[in-house]
Amino acid sequence: MITFYKQLRHYLLITLTLCFILGIILSFHSPFPSSLILTFYGLFSVLALCLALLRLNDGAIILLSFCFMAAGFWHGSQNINQLLPATNIGTVWGNPGEAVLVGTLARMVTGDRHGQNIIVDAAFLGQKDNDQLTPVSGKVLLKLKEGWPETITAGDSFAARGVFRKPAAAKSPGLFDYEKYLAEKKIFLIGTIKSPLLIHEIDSPLHRDIFTELLYSIERIRTSIAGFLTTSLPQDHAALYKAVLLGDKSSIAPGLLDDFKRSGVAHILAISGMHMALLGFFIFSLFYFLTRLSTRLILATNVRKLSMLLCIGPLLLYALLAGSNTPVLRSFIMSLIFIFAFCVNRSKSHLTILAAAAFIILIIDPLSLKSASFQLSFAAVASIVLITPRLLALIPFYQAFTARRGSAELLARRTIELAAITVSATIGTLPLLIYHFNQISTVTLPANLIVEPLICLWALPCGFIALPLLFVYPPLAVTVFKFGSWALDLATSYIGLLSAIPISVLWLPDINIFSIILYYASFLLIITRASGMLR
Repeated sequence: MITFYKQLRHYLLITLTLCFILGIILSFHSPFPSSLILTFYGLFSVLALCLALLRLNDGAIILLSFCFMAAGFWHGSQNINQLLPATNIGTVWGNPGEAVLVGTLARMVTGDRHGQNIIVDAAFLGQKDNDQLTPVSGKVLLKLKEGWPETITAGDSFAARGVFRKPAAAKSPGLFDYEKYLAEKKIFLIGTIKSPLLIHEIDSPLHRDIFTELLYSIERIRTSIAGFLTTSLPQDHAALYKAVLLGDKSSIAPGLLDDFKRSGVAHILAISGMHMALLGFFIFSLFYFLTRLSTRLILATNVRKLSMLLCIGPLLLYALLAGSNTPVLRSFIMSLIFIFAFCVNRSKSHLTILAAAAFIILIIDPLSLKSASFQLSFAAVASIVLITPRLLALIPFYQAFTARRGSAELLARRTIELAAITVSATIGTLPLLIYHFNQISTVTLPANLIVEPLICLWALPCGFIALPLLFVYPPLAVTVFKFGSWALDLATSYIGLLSAIPISVLWLPDINIFSIILYYASFLLIITRASGMLR
């Protein structure tokens, strides 16, 4: 028991984050009022403080854990029960019908010539048979089959006539809930526009603050990069580069996207830790080289730490360019915590950094806990950290390769490590994949061993090198992109062969929450016993 408390104190942030998450989960299913939870929170806080003053640290930690659970419950319930403002377009709009929407283009237009998706920050709504424009707020998803006017970019205001409706909820268990998916993105209304002729640009922009204007500027840069890729590269290459560099998978052909899913490598198209780590490595190497050119800097400061701090700005810019979704935010926050820990000489475990990233994201939006993106992202990283070292320790010939320094041994080590990472991520995300998608890939291991190096170590670095060149010397950027496209061709051809195998995908029935909890509880018990934490 004493050892347990020592481990509890050592991994205190992880413990408190898990309690906070448990509180949020309970808020989704428990009828307890928030006032009662606040009472418990105050009581636990006072008792924890008293025990800490009496130097009864073990009891204080236990009560502090209950405090975080109560805080998670209250935070989750506040967001679940949060009513939309009276001016929100989801509240104002009633039955489906025709209307005029006045708003600002909020994001880069996604899709292709067969159909485009447009996110709008709504400002006014004029319903049919009503000459007055009603002030509204919130986001609207517009769908347009023909081409979006190129003169209207992110931050530009416009008026559009279309048919509007509220998103439809899933009618049967297990089906994709489109209403819930859009609600997580704060979208409560969908509009369909028949023709670009029904869209009219407004010369005078609507009022907005500096932060919003900054976000619009980032989206304009995204649009510029996407347009360059579309006009300079073949369609499939441009679509894949937009996915791995900008986080936009809407242009990928449905058949090709299905091949990635069937092969179990769709995660490579989602911007995550690998992308942020590679970019961070390139930027750090550049800053470290430049700072070491100055003798004054070398004598006055730690150039390694200075180079790490200088990486924050470019990484933040890239996180915004990549769309700022959950995997990107998680990767950026983890990078940020790692940089600060390194600079203050406080080395932290990967799990501690992961817990801090989860806690920060859930503070911002506790409802993101429900999203498949959040769950799969954190489960994959946690399982890689927990399982991979133990798998490698069980492989005797891996240790033999580690003792040697040749090129062949290095390649063998990296191959074994990649296989172990793939197996670890699969084990950690298996129940969540079944719960959300009812399918698993049987070829994910051979697919990842080939596709991940091709895209992450060849095509992606070429993309990072080409991005700044795009604004300096576009012809050279095109050459670098085309060199990276060779890797994309090899990867897509390979996954096309794997996905054609009849048993490349297994379809499985629904599983309940209790089964998922039991799976992860057993998983943690095995890991804990294997590492000897409770001994």
